[in-house]
Amino acid sequence: MQGSSCLKHAAFLLFLIVFAVHAFAQENEPPYEVNVSIGAGYSYYITSLGMNSMNKHSFNATAKLMWKPEHLLRVGVESGYLPLYTLERKSFRSKSGTTDVTIFLDAVPIMLVFAMELHPGFEVSAGIGGMMLYSSMESFDNKVVSSSWSNGMAFAVTWLTPISETLHVGGEVKWYNVAKIEDSAVIAQVALKYNLFSY
Repeated sequence: MQGSSCLKHAAFLLFLIVFAVHAFAQENEPPYEVNVSIGAGYSYYITSLGMNSMNKHSFNATAKLMWKPEHLLRVGVESGYLPLYTLERKSFRSKSGTTDVTIFLDAVPIMLVFAMELHPGFEVSAGIGGMMLYSSMESFDNKVVSSSWSNGMAFAVTWLTPISETLHVGGEVKWYNVAKIEDSAVIAQVALKYNLFSY
């Protein structure tokens, strides 16, 4: 598993290097720019667990801060809030009695992101890093929360249209992979990008 993961990362880095070298040769390079993007929308959890009571649908929110240098390759950081699933069990019997049990699994991605604009308004990006996983269980009117770290990656396609010199609006489709639980999530967002400053 680890060897396969390393090969994927190596292929990804090679992809970035090839495109970056090509990008350095372009003329009429744009100025440096720092922008912030926020997105919110629908997410669907992809898992092999076949539980009928599992709710795999949720809403999410993400944000990223990106630096655009003189070439096509941009770099930045991304985080957000991504609920993965909710699992409910009614009238669950235990040694302490019978109760309703609700289990939540949420993720907070923390990733280094590389992005490239292939066409005006159309951008692809990939993220490497991880996710803080928060697992919580509610039963007997009590809530227990635990957290753990997982390596992860993300790939996204974004399309934006300008509505002013500094503000763009559009959409984004993104795929997150959570290595620790070998599951993933697909999200679709409404996205806003704001140019903080150029130099």
